[in-house]
Amino acid sequence: MDQNFLLRGAEVLVVGRHSVQNALRRISSCELCNPLASTLFKSVLDEVLDRTSGSTNYFIDEYATCPSCTRSIVQSTFVVFVAAADFDTQETAFNPPLEETNIVLVDESQLLEAQACMIACESCSDGAEISFDYLLDAVSGCDPSTTEYLMSHPVQCPRCFRKVTEKTLVVPE
Repeated sequence: MDQNFLLRGAEVLVVGRHSVQNALRRISSCELCNPLASTLFKSVLDEVLDRTSGSTNYFIDEYATCPSCTRSIVQSTFVVFVAAADFDTQETAFNPPLEETNIVLVDESQLLEAQACMIACESCSDGAEISFDYLLDAVSGCDPSTTEYLMSHPVQCPRCFRKVTEKTLVVPE
């Protein structure tokens, strides 16, 4: 069988970390931990990415897990969708327009200074509640409401040695 036939007429998108995280904030559980799950995760991705075409297939670049039971979620997993009114006000209040966003390139000394301010990450501590970019805000002195960071490379968690990126939740010192 011709493998190209499977994708003919379908749009294929690679979904990055930010979009996956936005989609995960809009669900409360999955089919494995909640028998009332009735919305495909693909539909949640459609809404997050503002896709109206029913033929879009997603390749999820970021490992997605259920916020309730931490099991893996793929586009065909049924989930419990949180009502739009519950998250729309949060999204617009904290995400300024791109034109008003400052992108800051983080140099090695700032990375090391911010890394020294953390004691654990979301992979090894249930107490991780702030994202690493808050530590970058403190180190750089930039306005957190209008700044996004671009790190030259991930840092390592001092406890479990996993990679920590700008949006990884951490425990500050």
